[in-house]
Amino acid sequence: MRLSQRADYAAHAMVEIARWYGERPVHATEIAKRQGIPEPYLEQLLLALRRAALVRSYRGPGGGYTLTRPPAAISLADIVAALEGPFVPPEETLHDAEAADSDPLSCPIRDAWHLATATMRRILDGMTLEILVERQREIERKSAAGASKNAALAPGAAGTPDANGTRSDAPI
Repeated sequence: MRLSQRADYAAHAMVEIARWYGERPVHATEIAKRQGIPEPYLEQLLLALRRAALVRSYRGPGGGYTLTRPPAAISLADIVAALEGPFVPPEETLHDAEAADSDPLSCPIRDAWHLATATMRRILDGMTLEILVERQREIERKSAAGASKNAALAPGAAGTPDANGTRSDAPI
């Protein structure tokens, strides 16, 4: 199963909005810039998210977008459903009405599709914006720590030896 770029962009936008939950609205231009989403496309996604009652928009100089619920109460499944529609096993979209009336578990293929759909839904339901924001912050902390470490180890940095083995902060 493959999620669309539309759902991926929407999830990135929602994480960006969730980062500022309870503090301030986030302007679409800021979301587009930080997440690398073309702004006209982002506006379409935000409209769909607003129609699904996941975000609220505010106009004016202090305007932007906020979540309608706490980050812990919005899951990736909510976001995907808002953009892609409900989770439906493939055979329900492929078979005719006569086949749709039959028991979906009477066929091993249909049984597999139902299991895969239910598993994906369960995983996405458990992945909330709160979890994703915390993971994003953890990644940023590690990245900043790695950048600090690399800067400290760079040639010519205080306390690091130069090509001759002499430390730049050593007394002369």
